[in-house]
Amino acid sequence: MSVNKAMRLMNQAKVDLENGCYDKAISASYFSVRMLSEIYLKGIKTRRDDKIANALGRKLGDQVRLEYLRLL
Repeated sequence: MSVNKAMRLMNQAKVDLENGCYDKAISASYFSVRMLSEIYLKGIKTRRDDKIANALGRKLGDQVRLEYLRLL
């Protein structure tokens, strides 16, 4: 996993959104956010989105947790 790959995915999501490929845009943006979260939370053991959101909330605050859950 790398930040560059996550950013490429997010850029691809923007292109897909502009071209009307909404399913592809959602998928690319999800994996981009997920990848960046896992990079930030080095060593996280879970793959469950709610657990990752809670870990982000503990590190960055409850507002971040709520935004992450809203994205999913």
